[in-house]
Amino acid sequence: MPVQDGLFNVMLGSLVPIPVSIWQESELYLGVKIGSDAEMSPREKLTIVPMAASAEIAQVALDVPDGSISKEKFADSIHIDLIQSGIYHCTASICPDWNLNIGSGPRDYSIWINFPEVYDSVPAVVVNISKFDLVEGSNYRLSINPKNITTQGFDLTFSTWSDSLVYGASATWIAYGE
Repeated sequence: MPVQDGLFNVMLGSLVPIPVSIWQESELYLGVKIGSDAEMSPREKLTIVPMAASAEIAQVALDVPDGSISKEKFADSIHIDLIQSGIYHCTASICPDWNLNIGSGPRDYSIWINFPEVYDSVPAVVVNISKFDLVEGSNYRLSINPKNITTQGFDLTFSTWSDSLVYGASATWIAYGE
């Protein structure tokens, strides 16, 4: 990436390999020097992340068999979140109760989404519009929200209002929790 407004991006070690032994130092700092100028300050302290590169280079990374790490094997103070996601698509032609393409005023279409795996407690759910088909010539109004969230699933609700006509929409969702 070229320098733009004084900003640049470089992957350390991409041009001149960094010896594995360098990561064994207790403290490492990144300094920047341009041409014959003195090194700029302050320097940036490198944290533990470079050690991960050292493990890869030295080929000391461990293989963990599937299923060998579980909630039960961690201490009680460690929380492991379950992350699940999906996509839902509906149009007036494939969803018999779809009503966002007729009439005016507030209109909703809801569908229950089952989580593939049940949560221990109610998770957080985030939804996003991924596609939509709206009639040309009216204002584009569409919202998608998770409602009635439980440990087993949630209502995915598509909404429009006023004169907007929505023939179809897709939503992606992500749920995370314990």
